[in-house]
Parts: sequence; structure tokens; C-alpha cells
Amino acid sequence: MDQERVYPEKFREQIESCYSCGQCESYCPFFPRAFSLLEEEEQYGREGLLEGAYGGLLELCYDCKLCKIACPFKYDLPRIVIRAKAGVMRNGKPPWIKTIFQKVDEVESILGWFAPGLNPLLRNRSFRNILQRMAGIHKDRLLPTFYFLTFRMRAFLPALSGRLPKKRTESKESLHKVVYFYGCYTNHHRPQEGMAVLKVLQACGIEVVIPAHRCCGLPQVSEGFPEEARKNMARNLSVWEKYVAAGYDIIVTTSPCSLTMKQEYPEWMGSDADFLKGHVFEVTEYLFRLYGKGEIPLPMIPLNLRVAYHVSCHLKAQQMGMPSLELLRLVPGLKIEVVDRGCCGLAGCMGYTEDTFDLSMEIGSPMIKGIREFLPDLAVSDCPKCNLQIRQGAGLDAVHPIELLARGMKG
Repeated sequence: MDQERVYPEKFREQIESCYSCGQCESYCPFFPRAFSLLEEEEQYGREGLLEGAYGGLLELCYDCKLCKIACPFKYDLPRIVIRAKAGVMRNGKPPWIKTIFQKVDEVESILGWFAPGLNPLLRNRSFRNILQRMAGIHKDRLLPTFYFLTFRMRAFLPALSGRLPKKRTESKESLHKVVYFYGCYTNHHRPQEGMAVLKVLQACGIEVVIPAHRCCGLPQVSEGFPEEARKNMARNLSVWEKYVAAGYDIIVTTSPCSLTMKQEYPEWMGSDADFLKGHVFEVTEYLFRLYGKGEIPLPMIPLNLRVAYHVSCHLKAQQMGMPSLELLRLVPGLKIEVVDRGCCGLAGCMGYTEDTFDLSMEIGSPMIKGIREFLPDLAVSDCPKCNLQIRQGAGLDAVHPIELLARGMKG
């Protein structure tokens, strides 16, 4: 099997290998459908059903990584599906919604300029009906808010430099230095999340630089555009390499981005990404690591809130525990309920399209039910798509844990 393509016959071999186990059927929409096609072929002698459903079947895998975590044989089915999608995209014209994911940097930058008028339109029923017919985006899908003032703009309003201004009583250099990879979602849809990161890092005495970068590559990889993903990855690596060589670590706000940098960059970029090993951290992972060593203080003020913490799939896939939860437990007054009831159901194109919206909500329903049962003041998750799904399903504000930590930070 080559680097970027999986042909239908190879795909069939893998599905048949998985059929004897069936461990993933209880939480994955992909496997039950694939296995039922195999059974129908066997029972009724209808050959080629799996190949006939090839394209549609691939869309049921949205790279949540749960099957990879649970597989007793250590198969990496998401990687196989990603390469199969690449073959499909190469041989046909991508639908409009996939083009958005393919060109996410360009699309979001353009749409951000029209944010004041665009956001009301995206909540207008008549416009959403038109958008559904034109782009295939379900009219009921809650879409993220666009900001004219992106995170990067806000970060550089005080000073037009790569180094954040810091209040110092001593002239010595900080012991801890980081590059902040803020990502597409934080930059365009949740700039207050990025500002919360800066507040917490500055309060902990950590030096931060914010160089320009491209999308991490996950949207392109997961939707079948590996060439575009590689271009983004190569650009980012060229920026980060000099900083890592100078003693900086790289911190990331969201679990999908950090997972991509830890696992997908070495896979797609080979030895060019070797320098990342041991230097990429989700922001709360980094903070909790230093706090555990006694190297930074985390002074907190009481926050009398009931908080539901959803454990995202891409956090689990990194097998690093739940550092956000451990940090939140340091905040006086917080009453935290851990909600670990499977995938939220929203990732990539899954949950945005006409064909997948209802399925997405069905997948996320156990999570939504668990959150509602706790009657929280708000919810938190390390994944922005999970937070969007929580807002839609539970009608509750949902934020990254760093925003809550920033609220509880003294000074």
C-alpha cells in the first residue's frame, strides 16, 4: 500500500480482518455499516456491495481515533480510511464543503473580513436554507462565530513584535520559553481563548512568541487532501525548527491540533519532523507538567461554579491523562463532573452536511445527556468541535479549560 492511496481491494481486506473482532461496533458508525454489507454479500450472494458503497462508507469515518485506541490488534483504520479518501478526492471533484476544509486558511481569512455581516446571516433561517442547497451544510447545524479581530490581531495590538510585553522585576531571561501555535479555530472563532492562554502563561512567568503559521494540516489530512496538508506541515516545521533549536517548546490550545503535530507530522513528514519529539504540548499538559515539578506557581481565586468536563477523543488518543482536569481541580470552589460518554460526534465534515447532521447528534447524545444530568453552569472540553456540539445539543456555554483557568488566575 503506497503512502497516500488505499485501493478498494486493500480496503476490503482490512474490513474483513476487522469483522472477526467487532470491538468497535458499539461506538462507531463506520463498522456496523461495513460489517452489514459484508454479511449481506455472504447471505444473499450479492458481490461488490462493499465496493459499491465505498465513497459513502468512507464519510462515516471522521478520524475520532477511538477504534485505534481500543483495537486489540493495533490496526490503524483511521489512517487507512484517510488514504482511501485521498484516492477518492484525487479521482473526482470535491464537493464545496470539502473544498472549505481543503483551503481552510484562505476561506476563514476571507470570511473573517465580513464577520459583522456574516454572523447574523449564518443565524438567519432563510439564508441557511439557501446555504444548505448550495453548499450542503445542514440548515440546523450551529456554526462557529467569526471574528473580524482575530486572535493574532488582538495579540499584536499592544506591540507589533513576536514577543509579548511582560511585567518584569528582574532582567534575567525566563526559564521557560514557548512558541504558541494557536490554530485556525482559536484564531478565527475563539480569540478570547488565545488571550486566556497568554494571560495564564504570562502570570506563570513563561516567555511566549507567536510566529505566523499555517493550519496544522488536520482538516486536509482527514478529508483526503494530503498534498495540501504536507504544504502546511512543511511551512510550520520551517518556522518551528529554529525556535526549538533555541530552547523553545511548542504549545497548542486544542487537542486535535496537538494530536496532529505529535502523530501525523512524523507519519507524513518523516525525519523532517524528528525535532518535534518531546517538544509539543497541549497548553494544559505543559502547565501541569511544570506545576508538578514545582517550577511554576498557579495562584487561584475561588470560582463557585458547577462545571461538566467532557473527555475528547483526540485527548484520549494522546494517552497523556487529563491534565486540564487536574489543573481545574486546583481552582477553589469548582465542582467538576467528568463526562466520559463517548465521542461528541462532530469532526471534519461529519455533522455539518445534510447527510451526517442527524447521525452526528445521535452519536453525541450520550455526552449531551450526561452533561444535562449534572445541571452545570458551563461545560469545558479540550476540543473546539466538542464545545460547539455541546452548545448545540445542551444549549450551554462550553469553553476550553484554559479560559476557566484564566478567570481563576490572580493578578
